[in-house]
Amino acid sequence: MKETRLTTIWQASEHNAFTDLVHFKEQWWCTFREASTHTSANGTLRILRSSGGDEWQDMGSIGILDADLRDPKLSISPENELILIATALYTEATPKYRQTYAWSKCSDNKWSSPLKIAEQDHWLWRITWHKDKAYGIAYGTAPKSGLHWYEISSSLDSFTSQRMTEFDGSYVNEHGLVFDEQSTAYCLLRRDITPPEQSTGLLGKSTPPYNKWEWVDLGFRIGGPVLQWAPDKKTILAGYRRHEDPSQWLPQWTEISELSLDGNVLKSIDLESGGDCSYPGLALDGNTLKVVYYSSHEGHTKIYCSDITFEQ
Repeated sequence: MKETRLTTIWQASEHNAFTDLVHFKEQWWCTFREASTHTSANGTLRILRSSGGDEWQDMGSIGILDADLRDPKLSISPENELILIATALYTEATPKYRQTYAWSKCSDNKWSSPLKIAEQDHWLWRITWHKDKAYGIAYGTAPKSGLHWYEISSSLDSFTSQRMTEFDGSYVNEHGLVFDEQSTAYCLLRRDITPPEQSTGLLGKSTPPYNKWEWVDLGFRIGGPVLQWAPDKKTILAGYRRHEDPSQWLPQWTEISELSLDGNVLKSIDLESGGDCSYPGLALDGNTLKVVYYSSHEGHTKIYCSDITFEQ
């Protein structure tokens, strides 16, 4: 792996963060949250588009009244529609609550009305399409708890969930997910537990109906994970925030690695980043992996785009 290009693509808001990326109809689509700070209650979603990754066009933003929108994710449905999901925190409600929504793109600058795709206070981190369904893992937020496996219809109008009981009593949350041609699922999972030195990431493996998983400890702490098959489909590309010490929040940076299917890091590259950073989005175009992420290492949180090439 070799980084061949790094550019700043957005820095207009006070805090630009939590990115995702997809290649859709010969265009790169990037989304992220704009807000006052990392934890402020005024988040909206910005969407950018690019033909080649050099120049990015502002495609507008999405907001919900009295809600903080967080962690947007992009995907492509079986009907070849561009799908955007995010979770809204209703800060003015009593009590406060969270709801994950999906939007489908109607035109270049217009999206559908938001559609509920998870139970209230189930934070559905991302969805990954396989055959005719979307799959994902949600983590319960107060007053709910636990980790939950979701299956969602292609029309996004119905869903089922089952609790992943092996994690009861532990705080596990963000995930990345891929499926192979035999429908085996691989999951990169973040966990933040006590004692903190055991807050290391996990790589899981499961087959239909995805109610039994095998987990391997990566041995280091991660945040904002995302997965993508390598060009040869024999290994997995992973993006995440990497912590130097699992028991300490800083230092941290954005790392891209190539993982074996049993959880060994074969290669890795550290992207220019630090401080409040990471939550990358990955999309593959031939032998080039395009990565978007955010970082505050230059003082202001900006959105960056990096190209990583693989030897043929």
